[in-house]
Amino acid sequence: MQPATKLDSTALTGGQFHHGPPELVREGFRAILFRGNGVERELNEVTALDIARLGSRCLVIAINPLPSLHRIGIQILELPEISPAFLPALEIIPLQLLMVPLAIARGFTPAVFLNGSKVTLVE
Repeated sequence: MQPATKLDSTALTGGQFHHGPPELVREGFRAILFRGNGVERELNEVTALDIARLGSRCLVIAINPLPSLHRIGIQILELPEISPAFLPALEIIPLQLLMVPLAIARGFTPAVFLNGSKVTLVE
């Protein structure tokens, strides 16, 4: 997401998020959260609710989202039922589709590097 949109972003698990980044959550903070399909589901749901409770907005990408997630500050992108083995591939598609319009909205040309290239020539 970062190279394509020039937007400072970090990928964290729900557990990692609860060890510091909640201090970043305030008005203007945005999060995209994958609810998942395993043991992480509960923690990810709590994370989304915490983000909304702290006044920020969160997009939750999920299969069968819980009614408790339908709150102010939380938007749901509901995915169709799919085998758990394929869920990570299906979850990432919305982010991939978001990158080009987000880059354009931020004033950048998609797939054009500003300070580097597709091939690293110098380490």
